[in-house]
Order: sequence, then C-alpha cells, then structure tokens
Amino acid sequence: MRLLLLFMITTTFLSSIEIEKAQTVKIKELKDGTMMVKIALNYENPIEMSRRIRGVDGIYNLPLPIPGSWKVLSAKGYLSYSPSILLQKDHSAGVINFNNMNIKQFKLFKYEKTGVKFSINPKYIKEYNQLRIEMIQHYTDKCEDGASSQLWTDINLIDSYIEFHIEKIAIPEEIHSLTTHMIDGKQYKIEPINYVISKKPTDKELLHYAHITGAVANSIQYRMAPISVSNSLELKEHNVIVSPKESMKQKLLSLKPHFLFDNDPIYSLHFNKKNLQPLIHNSINLSLSSSGVALLSKKAFHGKSASLEGGKIRLSKLPILDKDNVTVAFWFKANSKRTKYLEFGFENYKLTLNKRDIGFSTHKGDIYGKRVKLNNGWHHIVARFNSQDIRKNSLYLDGKKLKLRRVTGKIKKENIAFTSSADISGYGAIDQLYFFDKTLDSKTRSKLYKLAKQYKKKSYKEALFISEKLLHDINVLINPISPDKIILLISPDEESKITDVIYGFYKKDLSLYFRQGLNIDAVTIPPKADAYSAKDYIPVDTDISFRELGYETTVLRGWYPPSISIDFKVYPDHYFNSKDTIEAHLNYVFPTTVNSDSVSNIFINDKFAKQIDIMETSKTG
Repeated sequence: MRLLLLFMITTTFLSSIEIEKAQTVKIKELKDGTMMVKIALNYENPIEMSRRIRGVDGIYNLPLPIPGSWKVLSAKGYLSYSPSILLQKDHSAGVINFNNMNIKQFKLFKYEKTGVKFSINPKYIKEYNQLRIEMIQHYTDKCEDGASSQLWTDINLIDSYIEFHIEKIAIPEEIHSLTTHMIDGKQYKIEPINYVISKKPTDKELLHYAHITGAVANSIQYRMAPISVSNSLELKEHNVIVSPKESMKQKLLSLKPHFLFDNDPIYSLHFNKKNLQPLIHNSINLSLSSSGVALLSKKAFHGKSASLEGGKIRLSKLPILDKDNVTVAFWFKANSKRTKYLEFGFENYKLTLNKRDIGFSTHKGDIYGKRVKLNNGWHHIVARFNSQDIRKNSLYLDGKKLKLRRVTGKIKKENIAFTSSADISGYGAIDQLYFFDKTLDSKTRSKLYKLAKQYKKKSYKEALFISEKLLHDINVLINPISPDKIILLISPDEESKITDVIYGFYKKDLSLYFRQGLNIDAVTIPPKADAYSAKDYIPVDTDISFRELGYETTVLRGWYPPSISIDFKVYPDHYFNSKDTIEAHLNYVFPTTVNSDSVSNIFINDKFAKQIDIMETSKTG
C-alpha cells in the first residue's frame, strides 16, 4: 500500500512524448537574472521532425501560450525550410504572421539555404498566441492546378524555433497564482514541485499527497511533473505542505529568518477587500463608524487602506487589563489640510499625531513626545504604552527611535491606564496595523518596518506573520528565497477536513480567486461513474455517431463552402503512436454537377490528416 502511494505521488502520467519534449525546449540563464527560452516548432509533437505544406496557399499554425510567471522582454524566431524545386522562384513566397499581425514576408528561394530570421514585437504578445506560417506556392504563371503535387514546401520543425527573452516575475500571494504559476498548463517545461512529508508519514498522509498529485496532473493537462519528496522545504522549488494549522506552524519554522514568527500579534488589521470589512487576525471584535471611514485605493499603502475623515474604528474585547505594556504598530498618511491628524488609544491614554508633534497624551492639553515635521507620504510608527509610567513609553518613526520629552501641558497620571477597547480616529489614512500585548524586542521592531517596505516595493501581500498566512484552508505563500516560486499550504483547522479541501482543487476554478486564501465549506463527491463515461469524452473501442456528439445533417454550398468542425475528446491515459489510426466514416450525397476532381480535406487539430476523392468514396462512405 505505502509503495503504491509513493508511486502515485512521484509519477504523474509519464509518457515517451513528454521525455522527448524536454529536448525541444532549451532554457539558458543569463548573468543579469533573465532567461533565454528557445522553443522548437515541434514542441507540441516532438516525434514530428518536419511538416510538408501543400497547395497554392499552404498554412501551418502553432499555438504559443505565455506562462503566467513570464515577463517577455523580446522575442525572435528562425524558420528552416526546403521548397520543391518545381516551384517558380519569382512568384513563390512566404508570410509569417503572429496574432494576425504580419511580421515577415520573404521569397522562398532567397532564403532556402540559410533560413529566415524574424522578430516579434513584445506588444503583440498575449497570454495565448498563434504563430501562422503561410507558403504562397506557384509552379506556373498560367492556369495551374491548386492540388498539384508540385506545390509543396517542407518546414524543418526541429531546427526552426521561437526564442523568448524573459524574466521571471514575483508571484502574488493569491489563490489564482496556483493555476497561473505553479500548476500552470501553459508551461513549456513543467517546474519541479517538492512535497514536504513527515519523517514517518502515515498512510493517510501519503494518500493526501497522492490526491494532490491528481489535482496537479489535472491542471497541467496530464503532463509529467517532476515531483520530489523530502522532509523539509526546498526553497529553490515550488513546495506543497499538508497539515492542520497548529502543526503547520512548526513545519514553517525554517522561514523564521524571513518572516516574523515568535512575536505574533494578538490583533492585526488590513483592508484589501472589496468593501470596508478588513482582514482581521484573531477574534477581537471590530466596529466601524457609519460615516467618516472609507476605503482608499488611489495612493494607498498597499492595495487598499482605510481613510478616516472624522470617523472611528473601534477594537473591543482586548485582553490587556492585566498587562504592563502594549505595543501598536501601523502605517499612516496624514491629512496635511488638518491640524489634528490621527489618534490611537484608550479612553484617556492616547497616541496623538498632530501637524507639529507626535506623542502620548493623557487628556486634551498635553503631549509627551517630540516635535516633528511630516511630509505628505506614508510613515511607519511603533508605539509602546506602559500602564503606570508614561516616561517608560517609546516611539519609533520610520524605523528610528525618537527622544521623548514633555512638549505641552501637564500629564494626568490618573489617566494612564488600559481599557478593554481602543479607538483609531481623526483625519488621514492607516494600514497594516498590529497590536501586541507586550514590549517588542529591537529585532521585531526593525522587521516590522523593513519587511513592510520590502513587501510594498515588490508588490507582495502585506501579511508579515506566519499565523496571518494560515488564515484559510488553502493558502499561497511567497517563497522568500525565490519570489517566482510558491509554497502551497493545505491547512484546515482539523485533519478530518483535509480530504475535502484537496477535492476543492477539482471543484473550484482557482483562476477566478484574485485574493489570498480560500476556505472550502463543503465538497459533494459525486457517485462513482462507469469507466470512460465522462462528459464530452469518447471511448476508442466503440463506434460513436456524429449525431451522438450533437451534430445533425449539414448542407454545404458555394465555391468555398464552410468547413464542418466536430469536437471530441479522448481520455488522457490513451497514447497514440505514429502507427495508430482513428477511423471516421462519412456518409454523404452530392449532385451530379459536381466536378470529377472535387475533393474533401480532413484535418485533426488543424493538422492535415487525409484528402479523399468525393467521387471515388461516394458509394462506400
């Protein structure tokens, strides 16, 4: 059983085509951190070495998707081909088209020995792209037979290529990053994934990872995924960890140098949601005033911030009445048109941010702090409150400690006390608020400021604590060593819910979730179906009529009648080699006026498969 599970984990629908495909994609890392990715034109089917394009106007189409983790800096290509020697040299030409944009025209015999080089303007490149190579071929300048065997050009697919100059982009901590980065079906070369498994895994744990392997295979279209199994994070690869929340924190200890861990706040507040309801860490109650508080998107600190115009945000049920010290840290942006900016504090004991000074106050007439002059940008504040002596308080502005003194008024010692609720009020904007029931050490204070700046610069999500990053059943964590890699955390509250959460990968379209975290409330697993009975898939050992696929009798008229397109799917565990065939029987009736040289061309996936003589096959179908 255990050997079978390990086999399921590390084997993802391998095929000889996938092994050969590695030879069609070559990646070269450059000193500046960018990469050159060279893709041979036979990357879709590495067995196919060349393609013969026939007819007066022969066309070869090739899809070129761009993985979500790429930023394309430039692109170029090379086309190697051999035209028929019977073609006219002056009248035979080629056209290279990218997303319906003509990027190169050339005469066939001018480049027949050297091949054609071309470049692609990055502004033409989209998420999904189409490269079209069109050969305009003539063997005479008089009346010619468009189906003549003289009209052909061979494209050398293994030597022809597209080369992208790319840089890998930092992956956002959002659920849709899973299908647009880690298990992105648009990848040309699937990136390795590391499964972090306990040193003595149970059969149930192995089964969880086996189920994840199926989800991964489904997303990357059943191609080979290089999967490794280890007992620790491999930070140069994508990682997957499955564990309930409490034990997950222990598994993430290796990230301690990169994220805060030991000093989790009792409360944190962020605003990256559609409405004013913030992302709240911990179970403290929050209330917002009905007016005077709104979301700020333009020039926000990160994503969205809270804008206060006389409104109030109240934190209640704070478990701090028996504490000697508490610390609050947040980013703020003052409203320069106001004399009074923002306040954070308890009933009488507050941190006050005014136009000319910052400090602590015990009533409306005093300030124990420092005179400062703030610019109009965002500033970071860390304030420690002592419950007995205001002189034991401390302030850090943008990472620097302020030397405090009595600026105005007289301190009321009887007002120096904590209450079970605290208010944020005034005029200005705030974001990324953390509340601690203790004094912070210097290392944590420094990280609060430096990490937040780093995250803002790199457009990471703003959560700075491990516990914040485990708020949901499915969480995406940025790899702190390689920002273009993902750490996927499957971490429901209870182990019994893990199976449902993993099945959620199949049930949910993860690309639609442009936010961090996803909770799976319930998963309904359908009853077992007969083998090879999935919708839109056809069995290969049974005759299937076109009518069963939803197609009725069709009449084709005119000089250029429209083509008939019949869609069907074959199960991904069926492998077709070059000797296998798919049989199709056409039953048709044509009028006696049709020319004797009329033919029907049959294509599979836009690739020419067969040409039939309508007259010859009319009796047999």
